[in-house]
Amino acid sequence: MWRVRAGTHSALVADSVGMRYLAALLTMPGREIAAVDLAGQHHLRAERKALADDAAVAAYRRRVSELQAEIDEADDHYDLERAARARADLDALVEEIGRTTGLLGRPRAFADEAERARTSVQKAIKRAITRVSEADDTLGRLIARGVVTGTKCSYTGDDA
Repeated sequence: MWRVRAGTHSALVADSVGMRYLAALLTMPGREIAAVDLAGQHHLRAERKALADDAAVAAYRRRVSELQAEIDEADDHYDLERAARARADLDALVEEIGRTTGLLGRPRAFADEAERARTSVQKAIKRAITRVSEADDTLGRLIARGVVTGTKCSYTGDDA
């Protein structure tokens, strides 16, 4: 169990990963702590793995050109079925390209360990603050106002 206090407000909250993260932030107000450090993953590499490499993106682009040429040829010959099949293939390919590439067709990457740690820590801290709020709403709001989460997390206040 954790006892959280600020002024006249006090709450007893069950232990959780989020409460441990929150305690680390509250005991060092103003200090930024990397989410990977909070999560104990500071040894992980911040390497990102692409969903589609350059060769795959080039192959997608070639296939788009081929399908567009097939659509144009089918339209020129009034072959509606062939054009419809090629359009359906093109639509599916464009959807797949959208999933595997980001802005301007650059390869999109899997979330790296730092990103996974950021989201995990953020969710755990949010749940912990919710538990504090359930025990004492004013205390929960005080803490929530001062907690900053992201790739680096901190507590900006000194009330808790």
